[in-house]
Amino acid sequence: MERAAVPLFGLCAYGVHVNGYVRGGGGMEMWIGRRALDKLTAPGKLDQLVAGGQPAGATLRDNLINECAEEVSLSQALAAQSGAGRRRNLLRRTRRGAAPRRAVQLRPGTSG
Repeated sequence: MERAAVPLFGLCAYGVHVNGYVRGGGGMEMWIGRRALDKLTAPGKLDQLVAGGQPAGATLRDNLINECAEEVSLSQALAAQSGAGRRRNLLRRTRRGAAPRRAVQLRPGTSG
């Protein structure tokens, strides 16, 4: 099923989202992505560094590694340093109503 259609059926959409950050001379700095102008949802808006839907049968770790390679050419070794963090339940408001989502935060340098 197309990921954008999932909320129309009242189902939760699962995915991985990655925010990149580094410590710079001025403190913490974030890598911020920008959505392509041809996207149906929020074209041209600021976005996570990496984000993608969670396919059935794939582990979060494998999906994270694949999405990092696909979207920002991040090496498998660097992406694999992330580990399990917290799970968040989100409710995103859309023009068609509420869209339930679950997010699992992955922390760098931990196993999971």
